[in-house]
Amino acid sequence: MSRPVRRSQALSPFGIGALVDFPGPVSLVHAGLDAWPFEPTNPDHREFKVEDEPRLARRLGVDFFVQPPDFRQVDSAAGVNAVNIGLKLPFLRFPLWHSCPRCGRMAEARYHDRQSPFCDGPIGSGGQKGTSHKRRKMVQVRFIAACRDGHMRDFPWVEWLGLDRDEWGRGRSDRWLRLLSTGSASAAGIVVVAERQDVSGIVEIKRRSLSGALGLDLGVKCDSQNPALGIGHGGDDDGEACGTPLQAVLRGASNLYFADVRSAIYVPEVIDATIPQDVLDLLDDHALKQDLLAGALASDTGQLTKRSAGLVLKKRRPESQVDPAVLADAVNKHILIEILTQDRYTATALMQQAQIAIDGTLSEQVVASCRGAA
Repeated sequence: MSRPVRRSQALSPFGIGALVDFPGPVSLVHAGLDAWPFEPTNPDHREFKVEDEPRLARRLGVDFFVQPPDFRQVDSAAGVNAVNIGLKLPFLRFPLWHSCPRCGRMAEARYHDRQSPFCDGPIGSGGQKGTSHKRRKMVQVRFIAACRDGHMRDFPWVEWLGLDRDEWGRGRSDRWLRLLSTGSASAAGIVVVAERQDVSGIVEIKRRSLSGALGLDLGVKCDSQNPALGIGHGGDDDGEACGTPLQAVLRGASNLYFADVRSAIYVPEVIDATIPQDVLDLLDDHALKQDLLAGALASDTGQLTKRSAGLVLKKRRPESQVDPAVLADAVNKHILIEILTQDRYTATALMQQAQIAIDGTLSEQVVASCRGAA
């Protein structure tokens, strides 16, 4: 069950929590970051760690970012020095409920199952009712459920029929569910049946069609299952009740998954060992830095002058022995970063220009025009 996915696709449209159809066919959900092949303490994995976006990290409340690993096959030329060979993004089986294409009998798999369940009957209707059939691979059902708070889980087949999950869950050989099609192309033509095997044969306990199920409240509350994190009936952990009503959706629906994308302009940190420490200490003063920035924005050239730097020092740090010319030079080396991160009008203008730029880069002329608009 392998399929090439570009790094950008691992964020959208195949980001964490998205369903992806793989050869088989099999539907898998992109697992959470905890399952990614990345260990912060592993020196070989440092190449996937992104630490040069401190402003975006602070905005999202994280320490660093991790980029999806690129898949590398064994290269004989690299020899024993090759690292990060065969790393793959993790995916889990979902939905877990499967049905038999021959008799419609349903079975529930687990998230980590590599193979689909198999079915050999018994057949539930017709002249062959109660008999076995040739062993067939079961296929995943088309319907799942989701709530408005972003949780996703299997369609609650047992609860939809008003049955007790402990009695009709995984592992029972004397009772099962069966998913049947009556010939209609609509949801009304799909029926789920609960059956039990007893001494007299197969006994139908309950049946209900999916008429009216799609897009409506199923009458079942969300229990915070999360296939991407292995939380739910197919894993080891159960989620805490969410309480939001569940709605039925098709697993291939276009409105099922939307990546939460945050955009930011990348501005590399300026590191200049030639700037004296006492100047760097001054630049740590927020109020002083704001005055210096205001002086630069007010100038005709967009650069902080020696005179403006001297006035700010006299106002904020009259005791300082720092040369205004040295301070002005240091500020001008950092000024673009401050403008981009603190002036929202300029930042908005630059973001709009970056989105329409062919290669995503901005020329000095564009930056100058955006600063002028502020």
